[in-house]
Amino acid sequence: MWKVTKALKITVSWNGLIPKVQLGARSEKEKETESFDSQAMKYLSYVLYPLCLGGAVYSLIYVQHKSWYSWSINSLVNGVYAFGFLFMLPQLFVNYK
Repeated sequence: MWKVTKALKITVSWNGLIPKVQLGARSEKEKETESFDSQAMKYLSYVLYPLCLGGAVYSLIYVQHKSWYSWSINSLVNGVYAFGFLFMLPQLFVNYK
């Protein structure tokens, strides 16, 4: 609970018996980091979608599957793995900036 209140900058002030919850504003550094993160996600998504589509087509042509269902599940799982990897890469971009 302490970590959540620190991350969201939640402050609770009491007005008699009624609590008043306020969310803190983001600092300039946090806004700058968020802009770098969105920029990195935009550029990396230009790579992600063609790679996932190309991998699915390659798998359809060159890899033997038991059924269409097997191929589609395999392609979707590979897309999820690529998307997870994509979410880790912007941190490198943000640290570089």
